[in-house]
Amino acid sequence: MKSVGETMAIAGLSRKPCTRLCGLWRSAIRSSWRFSESQEHLLDLRDLEQGLLNPNSKRLFYIAEAFNREIPLDRVYELTRVDPWFLHHVRQIVEMRARLMEMAKQGLPPRAGTRTF
Repeated sequence: MKSVGETMAIAGLSRKPCTRLCGLWRSAIRSSWRFSESQEHLLDLRDLEQGLLNPNSKRLFYIAEAFNREIPLDRVYELTRVDPWFLHHVRQIVEMRARLMEMAKQGLPPRAGTRTF
């Protein structure tokens, strides 16, 4: 997570670099390891917590899955020791993804330029 910390230090308090970092990280990992949604939900809680405890290239996906399962930020912090500021923004990205997926299921495209989220 050193590179993440360095990125966040350079970025200051802006959320945009955080989302850019997550997008770049996912693109880089997608070619070597596929963490499909079907695999995410096959994890039991013990496996998920083990994934959060061990730093590796898949850890961001375990953090996202923890937030998908509504595990509290404090518990994710206890397991990962990742800065709560960064975890908060990852949680916001996960929540936004869930909202967008729900809107897509309903056939409602988000309107450009509005702040409905």
